[in-house]
Amino acid sequence: AKLSLGPLWFEIMKHINNVVADKTAPKLSLFAGHDTTLMPLLATLGPDLWKDTEWAGYASMMLIEVSLYSI
Repeated sequence: AKLSLGPLWFEIMKHINNVVADKTAPKLSLFAGHDTTLMPLLATLGPDLWKDTEWAGYASMMLIEVSLYSI
């Protein structure tokens, strides 16, 4: 499952890299999936984010926000 998420991460990072590089990029990118997408996606980020015995709750959501402003 982790290996099959490579193309999804590629698309997500392509959008993030365009924003960071100040290229023309959409203000909002929305990717939709199911619990079977969300749980392996969290597993690719590290062993502490998803236990393989837990199931994503109803209407779970993952949000990645890119902020280019520094304080």
